[in-house]
Amino acid sequence: MDAKFGFFRRSIWSQKRYKCRNNNECKLFKEQRNSCRFCRLNKCLAVGMNPRAIQSERVLPPSQTENNEIRIVSSCISTKRAIISCVQSSRSIETQTEFPPNTLPLIFDMDCQFKEQKIDLSANRIATATDAANDWNRCFILFIDFLKALPEIDKFPIEDQIIITKARFPAFHWALCALWTLKTGIDKGICYCNGSYFPREPSLQCILVESKCVEKMFTVLVEPLSKLQLNEIEISLFYIIVIISSTIPDLSEKSKQKFSLLKQHYFSLLYNNIFCKIISNESSTTTTNEASIQASVRAGHILILCSAITEMTHISSDNIQANNALQLLSMETWKIYQRIV
Repeated sequence: MDAKFGFFRRSIWSQKRYKCRNNNECKLFKEQRNSCRFCRLNKCLAVGMNPRAIQSERVLPPSQTENNEIRIVSSCISTKRAIISCVQSSRSIETQTEFPPNTLPLIFDMDCQFKEQKIDLSANRIATATDAANDWNRCFILFIDFLKALPEIDKFPIEDQIIITKARFPAFHWALCALWTLKTGIDKGICYCNGSYFPREPSLQCILVESKCVEKMFTVLVEPLSKLQLNEIEISLFYIIVIISSTIPDLSEKSKQKFSLLKQHYFSLLYNNIFCKIISNESSTTTTNEASIQASVRAGHILILCSAITEMTHISSDNIQANNALQLLSMETWKIYQRIV
């Protein structure tokens, strides 16, 4: 137990990110506890080990612990206010049917085929190579609009906003596809935004997919998301945390510091939202300590999904630098887009 706690403590303190090579299905034995750290950390969360309980080496006295719980409970109202903009940003992804007027031509050609394209999650046909490219470009515009709706990101220098966009769009795209696939209920492939789907069957795939990443997406993303059943607020925070969960080394030093604080802010917001929902349930007899453990476990599983998405971006064939949408994204077009939206 001491070894397990030591591993859990080191993982939380150091914000370790592990990967599983066996689709998160490793069998854990005492004599082989270092064989898969990803599954080991997952097991720690599953049995109720609390990340918040080890943020400090000292054990808080009961009175101080109680005061801390009261402080968290009293923050529920401010937490609710803080997530309003997050939900609004997320809703724009689900409801947007057309591009903002007069903005797209500044980034793409005036006759760009995506200008009037609507979001269509019907998944009624197998995707062609053109469908895959169009989905990528359409989701890129959604990503820009989502970033611009986040006031913290919008305050970064334009140069760093572009770096964030290039670095985190692939991860955001995987999150979109996973949630869309879950929403439509299809299991035959990845749901795209243009009425098509990328099939799981290799013989039907229009693009060579490395390391069976389509099948892996169902294992490490769609299936865990199905079990978690994220509500609207959690989905909104999930989108944001996917963007900010990984360090971006090319940012300016000042922006790196701000980015780190942003992580802490939204991680806390996620936990507080879950915690407040648990204790506000009038029919529940859950104590604040039990609610804290439950909230930590649920938040931990959501953060593990972010790690899985990071892994997906590494094994997939997506090349952010090679994509036309980002090649055409220059400083000047970004500035113009920023002024209009």
